Amino acid sequence: MKKIVIALLVLVSSFSLAQDSYFGVHLGTFGLFVAGAQIGTEVTDNTDVRLIFELWPQSTSLLSSDILYTQNLSDSSSKLYLGAGIDLIFLPTDLQRLFGAHITAGMEFLFEEAGLYFEFQPTMIYYLPITKLKAGINFHF
Repeated sequence: MKKIVIALLVLVSSFSLAQDSYFGVHLGTFGLFVAGAQIGTEVTDNTDVRLIFELWPQSTSLLSSDILYTQNLSDSSSKLYLGAGIDLIFLPTDLQRLFGAHITAGMEFLFEEAGLYFEFQPTMIYYLPITKLKAGINFHF
């Protein structure tokens, strides 16, 4: 728990130095419906970090962190990104926790201070492979 708190403090403190930060919400599916929120920041011109919280069916929740390589397209109104991250899944039964890892591929279409994004996210949780598809909106500040 102490390491999670320290990681969160580092992430939050990086917002003051960031060129671009964002807050977003998304909906997704992997056969089941998920809803989530994320907060992220640009660390360098081509690197973002973000923290994600998702609610899954049957009171299951997920906390995830990502590092993303981003590349603006030539029109600069959209960007592609690839990344990887780790997951911590909280199950309602007996307060169990599972760990997972994922890779992310996505595209964000930027409109002024907001961006519409779509993601493909293959994930391995314990021994169970799942593939999430997500769509959402980011608000940049």
